[in-house]
Amino acid sequence: MININSNRLLQRLDVMASVGALPGGGVRRLALSDQDTAGREQFITWCRELGLQITVDQMGSVYALKKGLRPELPAVLVGSHLDSQPSGGRFDGVLGVLAALEAVQ
Repeated sequence: MININSNRLLQRLDVMASVGALPGGGVRRLALSDQDTAGREQFITWCRELGLQITVDQMGSVYALKKGLRPELPAVLVGSHLDSQPSGGRFDGVLGVLAALEAVQ
């Protein structure tokens, strides 16, 4: 059974919403910008705290791996994005990433 800690998830969403925050709400973490880099670094920190294996490709995409207890079973992949539209909402992409991280935790 998966237990989701909604307080932890909301706290992480708040932290990410502060990275590239826009006046009046929303965020701007354009791909490959300093804000995007800061968001990816924060995500990597959380992943490392959970002991996940991290790989970053040439474009900065972050892959976090939790090995399963039964390696003969197929992998489960979950993905989204940490960057945002120029005037994205606070949940733009990041909700999918952090919900997956919460499910892993």
